[in-house]
Amino acid sequence: MTRLTCDAIALPRPDGPYPDGEDAYGFDEPGMLLAVSDGAGSAFASRLWARILVRRFLDDPRPALDDDAQGWLAAAGADWTAGLDLGRSPRLARKAAGGSGATLLGVAATGTGWKAVAAGDTCLFHLREDRLVTAFPHTEPAQLDRAPVLVHTSAPTPLTTAAGDLRPGDRLLVATDALARWMLAEAATDPGVWRWLALANPAMAAADLTEARARGVIADDDITLLRATISYG
Repeated sequence: MTRLTCDAIALPRPDGPYPDGEDAYGFDEPGMLLAVSDGAGSAFASRLWARILVRRFLDDPRPALDDDAQGWLAAAGADWTAGLDLGRSPRLARKAAGGSGATLLGVAATGTGWKAVAAGDTCLFHLREDRLVTAFPHTEPAQLDRAPVLVHTSAPTPLTTAAGDLRPGDRLLVATDALARWMLAEAATDPGVWRWLALANPAMAAADLTEARARGVIADDDITLLRATISYG
């Protein structure tokens, strides 16, 4: 029997608009699913949109991964509209008319492999024996300096997919953009960072990443890292 064991490190930026940040994440260990979404800070109600994308992926990832990504996104957009509380405010109604945006990285694993879907700059890293096997959708730090293509609540969005095999002991890491950029840059000179990120005690890793962000080594942004280990038993 294949097992997926997960944990999460979530570090909202201290000066952000929400105490719990604008990132959303979730995992389903029995279903072997992971999802992370980063709400665009400049977009209206992006925190709500990120949470809807994560929830929808965990509830039913198949359309996003396979056959009806645009229909899946349209249904998620309808959830976002239904979840708004605009009251009688014309100003909020005008802002809502412009929609919202967020990144998305969703992973579905099986006993032999994984398939992922992505839009934007949240990244998946597949590790084997403490070495990077696959980085998706970005492989170089500079790629994360560009403005990302976001999943929009009302406009068609191109989603990219990737797949890979899995073996016992493999690890999957999903990181939002600021952390992902640092991971790729750090690993270029110190490949041991992959082992540290995969195995570090969550509290110690959180403290070290917070300190790195405070020093400016990691950009001043919300940090989210999901960590999953594949085992058979």
